[in-house]
Parts: sequence; structure tokens; C-alpha cells
Amino acid sequence: MNPLVYIVLGMVGLGALVMAFVPSLLGSSRADKRMKALQGDIQANRRETSAARSRDERRKQIAQTLRQQNETPGKAKGHGPLQVWLGHKRKRHQNAYLDELPNAVEAIVRGVKSGLPLNDSMRLVAKEAKEPIKSEFQRVLDQQALGKSTTEAVQMLFDRMPLPEVNFFVVVITVQQQAGGNLSEALGNLSRVLRNRKKMKQKIKAMSSEAKASAGIIGSLPFIVGILVTLTTPAYMVPLFSTTTGQIWLGIAAVLMGIGVFMMNRMIQFDF
Repeated sequence: MNPLVYIVLGMVGLGALVMAFVPSLLGSSRADKRMKALQGDIQANRRETSAARSRDERRKQIAQTLRQQNETPGKAKGHGPLQVWLGHKRKRHQNAYLDELPNAVEAIVRGVKSGLPLNDSMRLVAKEAKEPIKSEFQRVLDQQALGKSTTEAVQMLFDRMPLPEVNFFVVVITVQQQAGGNLSEALGNLSRVLRNRKKMKQKIKAMSSEAKASAGIIGSLPFIVGILVTLTTPAYMVPLFSTTTGQIWLGIAAVLMGIGVFMMNRMIQFDF
């Protein structure tokens, strides 16, 4: 055969080999790329799953902490002749506590942002804050000095002052100690919440002052009219006290008056 024929056949065979192996090599490179992409997707999915699991665990810890705080038994109410006076003093003490609590929280935020540990920030509040916050935080530091953890020591704040605002502070500190997180940001948000609640309470108090004044006037009006009538015409009111019919109607009036005062008092009470 002609050597040229052999050359042509050899080139055709070489071309066939190239056409056979080059796509497989390219396909192998593409497969490697696909495998790497698939592995990257698997790793990304694992990271997302881990992050979701961490968020779920943190939510469970927060829910458990809130449940424990809400299940804390309240203290029994006292009974006796001094109950009204003690209730008034207790209310004044709580108001003073809530007035100073946002300032204490902001002081802790400033301390944490400046690099101080939480204990040193609370020690700063115990030295510079006003009463009664000053004494309460000093008790927390004393409990820590006796060996209690921060979570156990802070819990005493809510035990001594079972108010929602104090509960918020205890929950934030407890969750941060158990699950970690940005304490300064959490306390900063808490400080804004406390101040907004205080503004809302003041707004409600201003809006309800007119209703309280009206209730006081309406409740005292029958007694004022009775006294004025007795002073001007004493004989006019005598049958109301000396006759059986008058006494019956006087008792009915007292019962209706008591019901009206009770209803007006309930209408102007706001739980916040």
C-alpha cells in the first residue's frame, strides 16, 4: 500500500483517540467542580443547621428562664390596721426604685462598653446610684462575695422587689450568663424599654387624673349636700334618721353609694 494511506489512517486513528479521551478528561474536571460545589453546599447547609440549632437552644433557654421567673411565688399580703399605711409606703418605695432603675442599667451599659466586667459595673452602681437601688445592688455584691454566682445573686433583686421591670433586668443578666451574647446591647434595649414604660405610666396617670377628680366630686357630693341642708334647715333631715322608712332609705342609699364608689374606683385603676 501507499505510505500516504498509512499516514492518513494513522492521523485518523490519533484523532479518534483524542476525540475519545479529551471529553472524558473535560468531563472529569467538570465532575470535580460539581463535587466541590456539592461539598460546599453541604458545608453551608451544616453551618445553617448549626446556627438554627443554636438559635433554637437560646430561645429555649430564654423561655425556660422566663418561666422560672414568672413561677416565683409572690409574697403574702399583710393584714392588720396598718395595712393601708404599709401599702402606701410600699408603693412609694417601688416608685422610687423604678425611677432609679433605668439610670442604674445605663450606668452598667456604660461600664460594660468601656471594658469593665459586669461585677465592676454593678459595684459602680452600688457606689454612685441613689437609694434604694444603691442598697439593693450592694446586697447583690455581698451575695457574690459569699460565693454565689452572678445569676443567683441577681435573682435576689426580684425576690426583694417582685416587679416586671426588675424581672426584665434579671432575665437579661441570667440569659447572658447562660447563653452569652452582647450584654451592652441587651441592657441598652432594656433601658429604653424601662424608660418607655415609665413614660407610658405617666401618660396614663395624667389621662386618668380627670376621672379620679370626677369620681371624688361625685362621691363627696351627697355628703356635702346633706351637711348644707342640715345647716340651713335642720328639721328637713330629721325624718331621715328618726323614722323607720327614713332609716331604710338611708341604708339603701349607703349601699348604692358604696357600689358606685367601688365601680368608679375600679374604672380608674390601671394595671401596667
